Amino acid sequence: MVSLLLPCFRLLRLHCWGTSDGSGDYVIDRTTASNELTSLKFAGTNKFFFQKRDNGGGGLGGLLSTTNVNTASFQLVDYMRNRGVDYRFYLNGTMENSVADGDGNLTPPNPRIGRHATDAAGGLQGYMTEVIFYNYRVNDAQINIINSYLAAKYGLTISNDKYSYDATHKFAVAGIGQVDASNTHNDAMSDDILRVNTPSSLGERGLPFVWARQWIYCCLDHH
Repeated sequence: MVSLLLPCFRLLRLHCWGTSDGSGDYVIDRTTASNELTSLKFAGTNKFFFQKRDNGGGGLGGLLSTTNVNTASFQLVDYMRNRGVDYRFYLNGTMENSVADGDGNLTPPNPRIGRHATDAAGGLQGYMTEVIFYNYRVNDAQINIINSYLAAKYGLTISNDKYSYDATHKFAVAGIGQVDASNTHNDAMSDDILRVNTPSSLGERGLPFVWARQWIYCCLDHH
C-alpha cells in the first residue's frame, strides 16, 4: 500500500493528453522506464489523472479528478492505493474519485518529481512546495489531520479542516483523532514540544485534538 500527498503546487500552464499513454505533463513519474506506475499527470479536459500499472504490466489505467485543474491558486492533492480494496484521489481534502483494485503486486518505483521518466519536455510547468510519501495506507483520520496541518502551513482552504487557528498558530501543527473505529490516529508529536498518545478515549464522535505553536507558544484546539 502506498500514499502520496502533493501538499501544495500551482500550475502556470498545462498540456492534457490521454489516460493510457506517456504523453502530457507529469507531476510525478518513474525515475526510469518500468512496468510499475504510480504517476500523477494531467489528462482529459484539464483534469488530474492518477495513472497506475502493476509490476507485471497489467491493470493500466487510473482515475480522473472531477474538478478541473486550477492554474490561479495552489492546490493540495492526495492519491493512494489500498491493496485489494481501491485506488483513491483527493483534491483539497475531498475524495473526488475511486476505482476498485483488482491488480497484482505494485511496488512504487523510485519517483521522478516534476517530469516524465524519459521525456524531458513532459513535465510540470508551475510551482511545487512539498511532496510527502508514505509506504503504508494513510487512513481517513490521518488524512484529515495531515491535510489540516498542510492547510495551516500553506494557507489553503480545504474541506474537512479540523484546525481553527490557521491564521495565528500555523507552525508544527499535529493532532490525534478518529473518524470511526477503523480510522484512528492516537499518537502525535509537534516539533519535539508536545506529544500526545494512547488517549483513554477519543469521545463518542472521535473529535480530533489538534495543537500547534505561534513561535514559542502553544495553542490547543479540540475542534
